Amino acid sequence: FLLLSDFEATSARDRIGWTYNGIACRLIFDLGLHEDCSRLTRHGILVQADADLRVSFFLSAFVYDRLWALYLGRPSCVPMSCLEQRRPQIAPAKSIGPLEHWVTLCQYISEVTEKLNGFGPPLDHTCVDSLLDLSARISAAHDRLPPGLSSKQTSELCVTAYGLNIQYHGIQIVLHRTLVKVLLQHDASKADGLDRDEQIKSFRRILYDNAVCICRLLLTYREMFGVENFITVMLDNMYIAASTLVSHILQPPMMGEQDGSYCESSRLLGFLTETMRDLPKYYPVVEKMRQTLSRITENTILAGSFGSMNLSSGTQNPDSHSIMANTVAQPVSGSWGSMGALVHDDFLLGQGNLLGDGFSPDPRLNDNFWFLM
Repeated sequence: FLLLSDFEATSARDRIGWTYNGIACRLIFDLGLHEDCSRLTRHGILVQADADLRVSFFLSAFVYDRLWALYLGRPSCVPMSCLEQRRPQIAPAKSIGPLEHWVTLCQYISEVTEKLNGFGPPLDHTCVDSLLDLSARISAAHDRLPPGLSSKQTSELCVTAYGLNIQYHGIQIVLHRTLVKVLLQHDASKADGLDRDEQIKSFRRILYDNAVCICRLLLTYREMFGVENFITVMLDNMYIAASTLVSHILQPPMMGEQDGSYCESSRLLGFLTETMRDLPKYYPVVEKMRQTLSRITENTILAGSFGSMNLSSGTQNPDSHSIMANTVAQPVSGSWGSMGALVHDDFLLGQGNLLGDGFSPDPRLNDNFWFLM
């Protein structure tokens, strides 16, 4: 059922995938996979290999549960208390491998979803310190990844570690988008306005740097293993990275900010658009992502970057970009790859008239053409 949920996610059927994931999470309780089975192994009722497999199944369900909650903004099913009960069995299990590090990351993801999805106190400027603390703890956990699993040693990176590192960068983007949103919505006084601007500038840089890291990991993975072997978390974080680069290119510079990253971001965005053109035949959800990004960039200097699709033939039709909204079945609001989800997630893309008529700014020519924040 976990694999079925993955398949449905890549086929742009979020609700069915979410349902399959829910079935899997409930089966772990029906089958007792959440229970400590050390007594059974001591008495010879279970061999150690079976006990390790039960731990792996439980942890896999936990990871899927947390990732689905992150992607769709919904509550998780597996209580953290069950994970804590299973914690003593994780270290002895020899078959776990990178899964243990996924579990660590997903514990942090649980904190993120609780804060961002409305399960805790409303987010305002008073939560900035707690979000920064969470970001620092996630960064420290990322730094502690062992050799072979750390993206700081890309040439030696284990094949199973690409998705893990990409998700570490992706969750930092989610967190820092929230920080930018909170600060921009905060009615700052004149006294702290400059400090706020410096913080926003710093957070934007972190957004960009993490998007760059995602692009480089995807580029390496594509060259080594091909787009047909991408995994689900790569697709979502590729989408997050693409929207971050779009924001970086189209947003106005902060006062006094001199950013020379325009060429690099344009080059990396070009790699992502090329990759996203090649992916839909393997993962249909990517077409949904392209449609959304195409609408977002319509009437800007990036218009046409993500193409316009003729659904009847499945081929690109560059001349039909301006009428895409009338010819393409629009993604369901709030679902994975949809306009609603992206604009809600990316505060910068939600500002200004991004979908307005006749709007085509060139950030290299005149500051007056920048979007109003």
